[in-house]
Amino acid sequence: MSLFRARELWSTQCGGANDVTESFDAASLLLVDLHGKQTNDSIVLASHAGVLRVYEPHADLEADSTDFKATHLLLETRLPEPILQLAYGKLVSGSQSQHLGVLHPLSLAVYNISIVAGSAEHGDQPQLSLVYEHQLLRSAFNVVVGPFGGARGRDFACVQSLDGRLTFFEQETLAFDRCLPSATFLLPSALVYVPQSDTFLTCNANLCLEAYRYGSLGDDSSRKLLPTWSYNLGEDVLDMQVLTWLGAEPAILVLGERHIFCLREGGALRFVKRLPFSPLCFHAYIVEPDGKLMILCVSDTKTLLVYEQTTLCWSAQLSVAPVLIKRINFQSLRGLILTLTEDGCLECSYLGTEPSLFVAPPTKKNLKSFEEAEHKYNQLQNEIATFSQNSHLLTQLDSAHEVSISLHVLAGSLDVTLNRCAVVATLRPSSSLNNVQLTFTVQPPLMLSPRTHFVSNLCDTCELISTVAMDTVNHQSPVFSLELQAVVAYLNSELTPQIIQTSIQLPLSLVLQITNPTSEATHKITLTSSQPVVPFTQLFREFVTVDYEKNFACSDTVIGFQHAGVYDSVVTIIISKSSTKYRVQAENMAAITLLVAQLKVRLESQTGNGKVGTPAVLAFNALGLPTQELVATVEQHVTLRNKVNELQTELGAQTAQFRVIQRRLLVKIRDKTPSSLAGLDALLKDAYNKILDVSHDLQHVVKDAEERGCELSSVLRLVLLLISISEGTVNQDLADLTAALSYTLHDSETQGWEEVSEAGVCYLLRTSLARSIRDQQRTCVNPLKEFGRFKKHIVCALERVVNSSGRPNDDARGVSPILEGDEPPGSRAGRRLSLDGADSESHKPRLLPLRKQNTVALENTQIGDGESGSVDVDVET
Repeated sequence: MSLFRARELWSTQCGGANDVTESFDAASLLLVDLHGKQTNDSIVLASHAGVLRVYEPHADLEADSTDFKATHLLLETRLPEPILQLAYGKLVSGSQSQHLGVLHPLSLAVYNISIVAGSAEHGDQPQLSLVYEHQLLRSAFNVVVGPFGGARGRDFACVQSLDGRLTFFEQETLAFDRCLPSATFLLPSALVYVPQSDTFLTCNANLCLEAYRYGSLGDDSSRKLLPTWSYNLGEDVLDMQVLTWLGAEPAILVLGERHIFCLREGGALRFVKRLPFSPLCFHAYIVEPDGKLMILCVSDTKTLLVYEQTTLCWSAQLSVAPVLIKRINFQSLRGLILTLTEDGCLECSYLGTEPSLFVAPPTKKNLKSFEEAEHKYNQLQNEIATFSQNSHLLTQLDSAHEVSISLHVLAGSLDVTLNRCAVVATLRPSSSLNNVQLTFTVQPPLMLSPRTHFVSNLCDTCELISTVAMDTVNHQSPVFSLELQAVVAYLNSELTPQIIQTSIQLPLSLVLQITNPTSEATHKITLTSSQPVVPFTQLFREFVTVDYEKNFACSDTVIGFQHAGVYDSVVTIIISKSSTKYRVQAENMAAITLLVAQLKVRLESQTGNGKVGTPAVLAFNALGLPTQELVATVEQHVTLRNKVNELQTELGAQTAQFRVIQRRLLVKIRDKTPSSLAGLDALLKDAYNKILDVSHDLQHVVKDAEERGCELSSVLRLVLLLISISEGTVNQDLADLTAALSYTLHDSETQGWEEVSEAGVCYLLRTSLARSIRDQQRTCVNPLKEFGRFKKHIVCALERVVNSSGRPNDDARGVSPILEGDEPPGSRAGRRLSLDGADSESHKPRLLPLRKQNTVALENTQIGDGESGSVDVDVET
């Protein structure tokens, strides 16, 4: 996108009247000189609906406005058939006047535009009259007009049909027709005529530019039509143009999908310009008398780029995406830019900038002292910081006002049997927004369909629906998070990208099912509540049915859940009868995470303590943290990742061996003297089977690594959740640890979760989580508090500079590997640094005081009513 914009001078909207939709393309516009004065160009515009218009805009620089006026439209008429292309030339025999050729799908009509003088405000008026018309046997594609065969004083017409047949008309007479080679023709392409060499240029199906002479096309004796020359472009042709450059030498300009080619008359390449964008249209012209070749090219981002051959001279932003661009002359202005869009927006603009008339006033106050300058500097810094914060807040508020998003689960869409539901995102814009993209994100094993929605133009309230389901085919791990995040990215009216995020919690019954609780389990988590216990019939009301206690042996103090589609994932929650404690137990540690998080959220909502700053409802003893389970899960994940790397290396070796065997077998087969294969066929088959075996093993190991990654995310989230409700946890340390140990895994081929987490944890251990001051890493320059050490360094440097003549040179002087400040007092450097007796004492080695080793016994975390600590609950196994 360019910083400059093309300034509009004159514009109008063509078509759209009487509820008739009109469309235009690059062949719908033609610039002609109706008056023959070569000072003002008239615009002849034709639509696919058959409407022909003639415009003659005027730009009065003395007037305040140069907008479109009704007098600028000289002619508007509707022809009986759609108009494909316009042409202008000497198409009537016996006349040297220019006539207008109109190409219809099945006919070519020639019209005469006569000017009737007028004395009113609207001036002269053109009149359109039909001279003759040729009927076509095939559907036409395009037409080209020129003095074919070296004709003087008259022009002929060549019509290309959709099947590749060229039909030539010598004014009112049908001359002949000829088909292009069927071996290379597939679809019609752009067709231009080069008068200097009397050749026609077109692009074939092989993406080659071919030239055919007019004489060879009219020769009936030659059955096979051969091109005069051919040039391999390698891409499709969007447009072509022929200019007379450097005297009488023609320049053939070809606009491809990624390049602009300039060819000589004989097909030799003059230059090529690679385009870093997708072009829409182009226009080339010669600047006289310098003879400079200029090219106007429009990109798909509405940017106009001006090239002098291959050098970019200027770029400007257009307000529309045109399908055609030309250079037009007004009465007093030459070299304006004319653009036409597909829907009929016709606009004349020019390049330039508006100079700013604001001049910054000189500063009146001259700062005379350093203190005043420092005070002024601090004041300006505070103003800049305040403005930056306010602008950031205003940007967020503007984004929130531009569009609002709300998420909810579609009523009646929850299917607990198939474990899926529908989520509806409602977008409410306050103004028109472009390129709106909505992206949903969930944690595996949940999946979304579709995951991304795209709206090209958002003007009114829009509802987008996606389906959330369990991915039981690729994952067999329990769900650890029900959060669904939605991110909306869009372009506002100022073409500035904006992002809005929101989230929603999916229903718990989507992934959990009620089941019989178990009395024994391997993993147990005990949570202490600061409030009275809440019965499970109130906490999990969506699971309470009529046969709740009868079918599943659940009650107010015990309940069992099972993760959908996961084997051995029964989780039991038990309430103590004598204390306010909850115990969550299961055979699989990863299955506990979701219920611990839900228990915390639901208890806080029941007691109303979910606000920030209020004491937590649940508490956990940090001595019972499942650290060993986390370490074991990480070790298993690392082992599987190493196994994946080993299998990938082995697969590379097997494929390399397979290619070597292929080459040797190919040499044997190509040998002119037949010989035995020497077992190469069996060796090739064996290598192929090994590749298949390694590929299958790699596929299974990758799937196991993904499963273990889901379990690692679940266990890690459980550990962080338990730390957050533990007593004595510092919020800043918890935030740092959460940032270093993220439970969202993003593995790549070169860097995985372990590498990123190791770097983050090591940094924390050296900084905020260091045991002593010596362990901390110095990440910034601290203020100088002890001047004695700094004074010694200054004195030592001064002594060495003064006594530099008496010291040996650098080659003979040894360098101590110990810093000068850390030299022992008995050395020469230590004696030089010693200024008094007190200084020598500062260099004696000192040890930090030892930390007291506090041995804390692990408390009994089981819920008990008596001395034995057993649980007195009735649980049916």
